[in-house]
Amino acid sequence: MPMPIRKLLGPKPLLFLGIAYTLIITIALLIPARDIPRATFIPGDKVVHAAIHIILVFVWLTYALQRKLLVSSWPPYAAIVLFCLAYGIIIELFQEWITHSRNADFYDVLANGIGTLLGLALFLKLKQKFVQ
Repeated sequence: MPMPIRKLLGPKPLLFLGIAYTLIITIALLIPARDIPRATFIPGDKVVHAAIHIILVFVWLTYALQRKLLVSSWPPYAAIVLFCLAYGIIIELFQEWITHSRNADFYDVLANGIGTLLGLALFLKLKQKFVQ
């Protein structure tokens, strides 16, 4: 991999990226959504939820790999995956409790979970490309 990309994939930039991404999606998912039409099931919305979690898990797992927090055992993977699953559930609950224009949605939680697992699968498939 070229040197500039390796620098971008270093621990400090990845930590910044992980924190910034997590904050941005938190704000985006909690701002009032008065103009969003209500519907019981919007497939495009579920794809967005899954994509958000694919990226979320992938960024944090890549950061942990670069910090050498991940070894060949499952607990570090599990901790990040469980955190991302809990994050998706908590965001949905906050949408119900904190915002007046959004509701918690079981299918959003399901899409978040699917995205989390797909992010883990993507990371496991590509992680050797990020090892220095």
